[in-house]
Amino acid sequence: MEQLQIPFFLTLCVSTALGFLSGLGVGGGSLLILWLTLVVKLDYTAAKFINLLFFLPPALISTTIHLLRKQIPIKKVFPAALAGSVSAIILTTLSSSWDVEILRKLFGALLLFAAWRELKYKNKQQSNLRK
Repeated sequence: MEQLQIPFFLTLCVSTALGFLSGLGVGGGSLLILWLTLVVKLDYTAAKFINLLFFLPPALISTTIHLLRKQIPIKKVFPAALAGSVSAIILTTLSSSWDVEILRKLFGALLLFAAWRELKYKNKQQSNLRK
């Protein structure tokens, strides 16, 4: 796939907008993959890798800010990070032999579960505020 030469200023504007949307929780990373694959004509594997790199600086900055404000319970961070890392390693190893369609369906189910859980938590939080 031939890459398209995009002017630096346009790339800077799009990256800034996507970073802003990512910070708002809109899913700037997903939009970045679309930008890289559909507009820049980058292959999907490279777009995924760039997306992961794109996520690191905002994650590091926001985590540092939350730690400084003591908004993250440190005692819960390390077990969660360890469990996430071990799970990522195991599932990445296993997924190399799985069919891509199965992985897509599992990821879709995970997103639906996360959305349901978020809505449930929001409703519970709103009902507690009303009391």
